[in-house]
Amino acid sequence: MPKVSIVVPVYNVEKYIVQCLESLRQQTFHDIEIICIDDGSTDKSGSILDEFAELDERFIVVHKKNTGYGHSVNMGISKAKGDYIGIVESDDFAKTDMIENLYSAALLSDADVIKGNYDFYFEKKEEHLCFNEILKECPYNLAFNACNNAKIFEVPASVWSALYKKSFLKEKNIAFLETPGASYQDVSFSFKVFMYAASIYCIRKSVLNYRFDNPDSSVHNPGKIFCICDEYREIENVIDTITLQDKKNLFYQALQLVKFRSYFWNFNRLAIPYQYHFLTRFSDEFRMLYEKEKLDLSMWKHEDKEILVMVIQNKEAFFAKYAKEYHNAEWENDCLINATFEFNGLNTSIVQFDNIYIYGAGVIGLQTWNFLKKTRHKSKIKGFIVSDGEKSEDRKEGLPIKCLSEIEDKDALVLVAIKYNNRLSIIKLLIDKGFTNILAITDRMRKCM
Repeated sequence: MPKVSIVVPVYNVEKYIVQCLESLRQQTFHDIEIICIDDGSTDKSGSILDEFAELDERFIVVHKKNTGYGHSVNMGISKAKGDYIGIVESDDFAKTDMIENLYSAALLSDADVIKGNYDFYFEKKEEHLCFNEILKECPYNLAFNACNNAKIFEVPASVWSALYKKSFLKEKNIAFLETPGASYQDVSFSFKVFMYAASIYCIRKSVLNYRFDNPDSSVHNPGKIFCICDEYREIENVIDTITLQDKKNLFYQALQLVKFRSYFWNFNRLAIPYQYHFLTRFSDEFRMLYEKEKLDLSMWKHEDKEILVMVIQNKEAFFAKYAKEYHNAEWENDCLINATFEFNGLNTSIVQFDNIYIYGAGVIGLQTWNFLKKTRHKSKIKGFIVSDGEKSEDRKEGLPIKCLSEIEDKDALVLVAIKYNNRLSIIKLLIDKGFTNILAITDRMRKCM
């Protein structure tokens, strides 16, 4: 039986997967199994996994239909035979002595969780590494738990730089959320791990190279901007089950601080057409907590408090200060629209939704429709939307025209295809009406149509 099981969830990473698997094959600690879960990859990832399995019997490959990251990791954990379990992302790669260092610390401490630091790996321009000491506020080489050092909750959710005792995960029933297509599913897993662990043991060494500039991200996907909120809702549900009030309060306040920083981080990484939309949710959630006096700010840093006040009291000022590529002179009439938003944002978005509407039946709306009807997503386009009272005909270019008040599907993707100087007011109107997925058609997008 292997002492350590490494789970590698894989989906369409043919560009990086060989480097990842080779880093595991060459580990200085040999008594391992590498469980690779192919989540319905459509590129060469699956065949590359099979090649490694033929080369090295320690590789175990499972091919399945696409069910998402959380389900893939949970499946890998369920198949693990080792005493300890590690998780490695398929676009990252391990230090050669990663398992040796973590497992040695596991034997020394008998901890439920053994955690290391990692390096940022930058591939673009000049290839280089940068040490990221995420554990600097936690004690090294000393077992502790979250009740006597809540700083562990502020460590970024880096599930892949750790080993977890398998019996601990099973006993506490700790697993990933399995929401199909969701992102950030390591957030609730990490928090629950630290919350339930009787002992945590940290080492200062960097154990993994985290690929920091992978372009295949979800920043252009409006369907994923609120996934991080779902993760924190899951954590709150777990905290609610705790009976000891002091422990419950400690974890709840730690959660609010971590959630605030995560929301701020998520805001910063989104493409600008989604930044304002997410900011609305961000502001509403924390304003409610603040007004109901559910925030203990004694453990917050001064800069966090300043940002919090701006988020809940003046989100427009917050947006002007922190939004990507925002310049007052250039954007004073339309702070939501990013003139440099990549065209692939549109292509990525339309794949994610079954129902799509085009707001605006004028020149820009027709250009958008003429582009989309040539794609395989034509059937998803359910009609044009016009403001109430502006409907003068029922159809145009074969597509129904509907007033805004007629649209009941608030989760549909709405493409705002109108003139520049009217976009801000329409996007705000859509948000006020409860629409959750909005994307502006910019001049740059139009040039690519």
